[in-house]
This record gives sequence, C-alpha cells and structure tokens, in this order.
Amino acid sequence: MARRIAVIATHPIQYHAPWFRHLALDPRLEIEVGFLEQPSAERQGVGFGVAFEWDLPLTDGYSWRKLDSVLSERHQGFGFFGRRLRSARRQLASMRPDAVLVLGWNQLGLVQAWAAARTLGIPVIIRGESNAKRPRASWKRAIHSLLLSQAHAYVTIGKSNFTFYRDAGVPPDHLFRGAYFVDNEYFSRRADSLNRSEARERFGVPFGSCCVLFAGKFESKKRPLDLFTAVSRMPEVERQAVHLLMVGSGELDPILKHEATAMGLSVSWAGFLNQSVIPAAYRAADVLVLPSDHGETWGLVVNEAMACGVPCIVGDQVGCADDLVVNGETGWVYPTGDVGALCEAITQAAGDEGRRLRYGAAARAKVHSEYTIQRSADALVAAVDFVLDRPDSRSARS
Repeated sequence: MARRIAVIATHPIQYHAPWFRHLALDPRLEIEVGFLEQPSAERQGVGFGVAFEWDLPLTDGYSWRKLDSVLSERHQGFGFFGRRLRSARRQLASMRPDAVLVLGWNQLGLVQAWAAARTLGIPVIIRGESNAKRPRASWKRAIHSLLLSQAHAYVTIGKSNFTFYRDAGVPPDHLFRGAYFVDNEYFSRRADSLNRSEARERFGVPFGSCCVLFAGKFESKKRPLDLFTAVSRMPEVERQAVHLLMVGSGELDPILKHEATAMGLSVSWAGFLNQSVIPAAYRAADVLVLPSDHGETWGLVVNEAMACGVPCIVGDQVGCADDLVVNGETGWVYPTGDVGALCEAITQAAGDEGRRLRYGAAARAKVHSEYTIQRSADALVAAVDFVLDRPDSRSARS
C-alpha cells in the first residue's frame, strides 16, 4: 500500500515541481503538497529586479493545497518570520499523512509544521539545503543540533549537506543520500533542439569567441565582479577571444554595467530569462562560471548547464563544488575569491576548445547518471520506509 506523505514547502518553486510530479506517479507514495504561499508576480520577482511568473506550470500533475498562513507585514513575507501557519496542528492533521516531509527550516511556518507533526505522533523527514561550508557561531551550531534532534530522518542533497547533518550529531543511519537535481531531460532536450549559431546570434555572441556565461541574480553573494576582474586580467590575446553573456538582473546591475564598460569587456546583457528561454543561453555558451561564496548553498544553474553539455568553473565555497565539478573532468574548481585562479581557469577554458568539449560531455554524463529525480525519489522512499517500518524509528534522537 502506498504511504501517504504530506510535503510542506514555502511556495511553488521551479526546481521542486518536476520532483513533485515524479513522486505523484510513484506507486510507493501518495503525496499532497502544502504551500505556505502562492506568490504574486511582484513577490516572485523580489531579488530579480523584475516582476514575473514562471512560464512552465509549477502546480500541475500533483495534489496540492494552499495552507492557511500569514505573511508578516514587518518582514514582508521574507526571512525566518516571514510566513507562519495558523493552526498548524489542525491543518496538518487534515492532510492525514503517514509521514511528513518538510523542505527546510528557514521559515517559521516550516518549523511549525515540524512541531505539529511531533505533537500528532507523525514521523518527520527533512530535506534542507544547509551545508558545512558556511562558518557558524557556536551558539548557532548548538541550535541546529537541538533542532535537528527533533526529526526522524533526512534526505541529503550532496556531500557538504551530509557533512552538515553529521556535524550536528545526526546518526548516519538517519541520513538518506539523495541528490540535488534539475529536470535533466527537459534542459538537454531543449538545448539540443536549438541551432547553436542562431542561439549565439540571438544573444549577440561574436563569431569564434569563447562565450562565458553567468546566470543568476546580480547580488553580492554570487560575486559577479570577480568574473569581470578575472577576465580583465587575462592575457590580451586570450581576453579578446572571450565574450561574457550575463543572464539575470538584480541590485548590482548598474555597478556591473559601469565596471564592464570601464574594463573594456565584451558583454551581452540578456536580462532575466524564464525557464522556456534559458536553455538557449546554455546552447550559446562554451563555459559557465559561478564565482559565489558560501551563501550559494548549491547552485542549480550548474546542474542546468551540465545537463546541456556545458562545462563549469565554480568557486570552492559553492555548495555543489564537491559533487558536480571535478577538476580536469567536468570543469574547474578554484578557491572562492582568488581572482588570479579564476583568471587561469577561464584562460584554460578559452584557449582549448577540445578540452571544453571533453569536459562538457563528461558533465552531461555525470548529471544524467547521478544527479537525477529518480535518485532523490528513491532516497525519500527509503527514508519513509525507515521512519514507518523500524520499531524505534518514530522516536527522534534524545
């Protein structure tokens, strides 16, 4: 008999929707997703610099409900106190779950659902994004250890996420190794269907240049200025062959445009690209660069690029650096903030098309074989079996 799982999430997210649809078709499970909020276009666009709605359906193909919640006026719905549930215990009980999957603990409403499940005697499974790369004060580590002692099992998304839980005292047999993923088939199929020359022409990429792609919000934690500085320091001949394709928007937009002009860089500004359009940017690109600091808990643009056969250069503080990017195989990893090392990696990528193609093929193979929706679904099912079938599994760690 299928196990009934209540999934509690902050809001519909483009990366979660394919997983929910996949889980809805899994005969081992019966899922219903509860969202704390359905954002308006304006709220969806916070941080992107433009109001928008995702152009692929995020709530089709699975059962879901909008939970009765309150958005904090003081916090404008963001931050830990941004969203809270009304009568969390009553709402969770109405979903009649055998187990509850809570997607993180970064908002009060999620923690309320976690606590409500405990009072109802329903096992709690957690899937969060925190990793061991971020420095934390001892008091915060103590809080994490206390909080994480209250759940029954965890689905991990990668190596550093696994280490985070272990550092917090979670026993290894309570950890189920999933994988963070995107819809690999969608991205690779869309990119492969596009003419590369037309995609490059669409974004103004000069013929014969090495197109270096940055995709994400223009914000401090992603360190886009590191990319500009690194390219500006390249030897003249190699630098002239590099064209930057900047996909995104955000608070640093005017600064970046000013610096690009001051440095004399060749840049195309694509702005925000929705899900149906961004595969064209991957098709146009030769390499993706993600220079982020430890605030980048994973970096799913790396999954997207690799699914499209694009090798990646990432800072070592990026969450996925330990999992997806293997130096000399699927791309380059360099010390975050070391602009000289980033410059060297871009120079190597720009100067060797054969290497880019080899790394890109290996990158595609890696995500298609290891970082998949199915692997994450299997990890969740294993966690569900653990919390429901083991006699002692309903008691969280004391």
